[in-house]
Amino acid sequence: MKEKLAKSFSQLDLSKSKTLVLVGMWVSAALIGLLAVAYARLISFCQKSFLDLYQEHALIVSLSGPLLFILATWFVRRWAPDAKGSGIPQVLVALEKSKNGPESEQIWTSSLISLRTAGVKVISSCVGILAGASIGREGPTVQIAASGFAWIGRRVRKFAPQIGFQSFVIAGAAAGVAAAFNTPIAGITFAIEELVENSFGSFKQLTML
Repeated sequence: MKEKLAKSFSQLDLSKSKTLVLVGMWVSAALIGLLAVAYARLISFCQKSFLDLYQEHALIVSLSGPLLFILATWFVRRWAPDAKGSGIPQVLVALEKSKNGPESEQIWTSSLISLRTAGVKVISSCVGILAGASIGREGPTVQIAASGFAWIGRRVRKFAPQIGFQSFVIAGAAAGVAAAFNTPIAGITFAIEELVENSFGSFKQLTML
């Protein structure tokens, strides 16, 4: 038994670069979990504030709604055009672009999954909800999570250049889906199905027969 344990331990990759990758993943997961909870509470607060204000000042809220829509739209177009939409398609496009050629610094700094885009996403979605828009937090959470993982992965890559863009972004999207729906296993399965569709395409076709 001891010999088997010793053999298994000797086969483990305990290199510095591997350790940095694992630490980066765990730190990213912890931060994204906290951010997802904070974002969910922020959205709930905005929704409650809108309903409370509407009950007390229905006319004012109704008239200010279009102005807030315009403000949210202008803010996105001015500061982060890729913050528009639900969030999941943007992550898919970023992954698709990474398949078209060798990885480069440009891929890691894509505006589709940048911290700036994530920040604008948070602000614009809150303004939209205060205006009465029916905005869900699931899609934005996925894009925010992928952005956070990409930002940390880019820094870990300086010490562990073997890490891949897709692995970090897919992990971030999976964490975002799991946190948004509060369903870790189902969320991760959904993310794998959506973000790695090409890899599982044949399997999905067989299951549908």
